[in-house]
Amino acid sequence: MQHSLRIGCSNVNLKEVRTFVENTLGAYRVPSDETDWVVLAIDELCANLIAHAHGWDPSHQIEVCIVNEASVISFQVRDPAPDGFNLLDYKLPEVQQIVSEKRNGGLGLILLRRIMDEIRAERHNGELVYWMRKYSVRGSL
Repeated sequence: MQHSLRIGCSNVNLKEVRTFVENTLGAYRVPSDETDWVVLAIDELCANLIAHAHGWDPSHQIEVCIVNEASVISFQVRDPAPDGFNLLDYKLPEVQQIVSEKRNGGLGLILLRRIMDEIRAERHNGELVYWMRKYSVRGSL
């Protein structure tokens, strides 16, 4: 079964994303500690897309999908922009570099990669689709 949420690319919509992920995983009885990690990862990916790929333009949209498969719950974030910015191509700075430069931000993609077990991005039907899995997140009804 798939659940989807489409939002405009404005940071005010991130709360809606967090609530959507939390409620959907709650319905599948995913433990709250696992849910919290996934909410953080999805929020970070969406925040980066909204800021860096869409410049906080609410007329642009992205879609968050949660798919309950037989053995694992997978997550997708779909960016319909044909020339969307692939965040996974971004070279991550070292954490020490971020700290020494006293940068505000820069940890989101590091967190995303550490939280999720599998992340890939590919073009699919004209969209840039981020596919993610956390193998410990399994749903039950």
